[in-house]
Amino acid sequence: MSFFRRLFSKNKKKEKEKDSENKDNPGPKKRGSLSGDPKSTEPTKDKRIVRIEKISAPKTIPKGETLKVQVSGHFPDLGWSLKEAFAKVEGDTITITIVGKRKKGMAGQALKPYSTIIEVTGLEKGDYVIKDTRAAARSQRVTVK
Repeated sequence: MSFFRRLFSKNKKKEKEKDSENKDNPGPKKRGSLSGDPKSTEPTKDKRIVRIEKISAPKTIPKGETLKVQVSGHFPDLGWSLKEAFAKVEGDTITITIVGKRKKGMAGQALKPYSTIIEVTGLEKGDYVIKDTRAAARSQRVTVK
């Protein structure tokens, strides 16, 4: 029997043993969802909250108009893509969250830029601070008149 055949047959036996152990003890269940509260979003191997490098928005908008916030940044490698982008308004703070999804398989090791526009509606009169979930980008102020 060749060296490689022995090596691969041992690996298959180990995988079968691990699978049978995992059936007996499935482990902890994952909670949280990607849509909704950014604090309940749990990063996984395939999905995680992505770093925002720049936030741009107009300084003032009239009441009743949609606030368009442009966010941009970089994914860690070429295998990532934009999964979800949303804003959450709490009091006078608008929190922006970008969720990326990684495709299976290998990917080139280079930064991949992204840019998207998030629309925020239903803002009352007042001053708001726009920030990102990870607090990496500089926060910005917007006034609704």
